[in-house]
Amino acid sequence: MNPLISIIIPVYNCEEKISRCLDSLLKQSFKTFEIVIIDDGSTDNSYDLCSYYASKYEFIRLFKETNGGVSKARNYGISLSNGKYIVFVDADDFVHKNFLLFLYNGLKKADMSLWGMKRIYKYKKVRCSSRRNTIYDLSTYVDGIIDLFDNKILNSPCNKLYEKKKIDYFDEDIKVGEDLIFNLHYLSKIKNVFSMKKNLYYYDCTGESTMHKYRPNAILEQCFLYYNFYNILKNNYEKVDIMYFSMKLRNSLNNSFINVFYYSFNDEEIKEIYDTWLKDLYVKNVLDFFNLKEFNNCDVLFERFKKIYKKRNSLSKVIAKKILSMIKNN
Repeated sequence: MNPLISIIIPVYNCEEKISRCLDSLLKQSFKTFEIVIIDDGSTDNSYDLCSYYASKYEFIRLFKETNGGVSKARNYGISLSNGKYIVFVDADDFVHKNFLLFLYNGLKKADMSLWGMKRIYKYKKVRCSSRRNTIYDLSTYVDGIIDLFDNKILNSPCNKLYEKKKIDYFDEDIKVGEDLIFNLHYLSKIKNVFSMKKNLYYYDCTGESTMHKYRPNAILEQCFLYYNFYNILKNNYEKVDIMYFSMKLRNSLNNSFINVFYYSFNDEEIKEIYDTWLKDLYVKNVLDFFNLKEFNNCDVLFERFKKIYKKRNSLSKVIAKKILSMIKNN
């Protein structure tokens, strides 16, 4: 008998956390599932650890691929899966024991169910979930998708239950926002979503040091993301507010422009980075499309964000001094 749910896990060099992930799945109260592991060319002991689990449990299937990225690994897993429904879990994450059970029961209320996600950083935990248990009507109500996006629920495929026959494969050519685009295409095929506020998926962000590195294509990636986000919704729904996307892109661009000052660049190098970003034809077209004219002048932007950087830096130093003073007094 085929399993009801296929759990797809792409693995790449996760020897320190893959056992925690698999152990949390083995404790599930829902039992009708298989685990499809795609080793994406790991160079550590990840494959050997997964091989141990696969040899011990017949519902765990392990496949090895040359490194091709997470989207390719997930697509391969989808093609090999036997379940009616698909769940994605990342190798360094873990889940609550009732994760699958509550996801499946959620289908009694809507075409798709999803749980909140708790992002675990080194010094803090951040909830990403709806403010309450909510059924979003997607047939005409685009605000439901916007609400899910604002609550950072659509940026990952990992806390959701998908019906396999409705899935479009991940676009392997996209390197940023591919999970969001995957989710948007899926949502366009269903009528409603049951979103639950409780966090049953634990997203381990403690190893994401790359998030704080300089990204030379940051502006291009953000323009690509919001332009595609807008067009996917515009092609499937009425009354899509372009001002919302303009605002979100503006905020995202502001963060990228100011963040350059936190790296080891001098003023001339920063100006050159700004100039390279703004000369890109695709970026120019997207900025014009969203009427973001304030990003047209490189010199003006440099002076503006340099002032913001200095103010933030001064404020940080004042706060640090106050904290040190409080520590000494105690």
